[in-house]
Amino acid sequence: MSVKSHEMDLQPGQIVHVRSRKYLVEGVVPPPAPADSPLVRLSCVEDEALGEQLEVLWDTEIDAKAIDGANWQAIASRGFDEPRLFSAFLNFGAHRPGSGGVSGYE
Repeated sequence: MSVKSHEMDLQPGQIVHVRSRKYLVEGVVPPPAPADSPLVRLSCVEDEALGEQLEVLWDTEIDAKAIDGANWQAIASRGFDEPRLFSAFLNFGAHRPGSGGVSGYE
């Protein structure tokens, strides 16, 4: 379900910036009244807090903003790593002590 808030359409799957971190929108609960704020359920996508859950009343957050498509275009314009380099990254993570391994490489 999507909710319009401050001229913006919040929807699951969107990346947002809240409380100095980037989060994935997992769900949006519409406000009970037009003057109220929607409840947004989030999951952190940053390494140091990956998967950390957060629920916010969107309109009450000071620095909340959606990361628009232009930002993703800038990331995509750099291209992808060569398969050889990406494989090295996966293997490094799988064998690093204390990493818990990478699924399928344990």
